[in-house]
Amino acid sequence: MEREKMEQIVSGKLTISDKIRALHQAGASRAEIARFLERRYQHVRNVLIEDERRAGGRASDGPAQIGTVWEQPSEMVVEDSQTVTKHRFFLRPDFAVEIALPTDLTAREAQRLAQFIGSVPL
Repeated sequence: MEREKMEQIVSGKLTISDKIRALHQAGASRAEIARFLERRYQHVRNVLIEDERRAGGRASDGPAQIGTVWEQPSEMVVEDSQTVTKHRFFLRPDFAVEIALPTDLTAREAQRLAQFIGSVPL
């Protein structure tokens, strides 16, 4: 994530923990957040893990985080002679959405997928 974007996200946030949460919610990885805020990775991790614990989510060192895609590499498999990466997104503490995407997914294709998700009737 670009530094300028990160600056915009944290503007108006008073505490480091609030900044960590805002950046995490925007999709920044723990490592990116730690570098940007000049904090130890462990500090960032502790804030996010504690939030998950309080929300009833996973309180482990595992890669799953509520509202974000795994930070650790997802499973890569070959399906129908095409290499895909399987992703898991924790929509709720007890509900994960899984999706297999081509490893060479383009920005245009990702945008189309986002539009599809936005069009799903509620």
